[in-house]
Amino acid sequence: MRRKDYPSDLSGYRLIIHCGACTLTRREMLWRIERAAAAGIPVTNYGMAISVLKGVAERTLSPFPSALEAYRTETSCKNREAVT
Repeated sequence: MRRKDYPSDLSGYRLIIHCGACTLTRREMLWRIERAAAAGIPVTNYGMAISVLKGVAERTLSPFPSALEAYRTETSCKNREAVT
């Protein structure tokens, strides 16, 4: 998927789960991330999405206590926002 294949209107998306971009240039991937950021849409990759959905994200962050705490704080805030 190149620029011509990337949606011009991202407003219908709430989250973009992107591949690892191994066939894209750095410039192309940064362009996509910038487009999503400008539209206010978060971007993640398959690995992170699967890690969170399968419940292993906390385990993988456990060797990095400050990163784990930041993750817990951020997800706790997001969960509270989703409920209200």
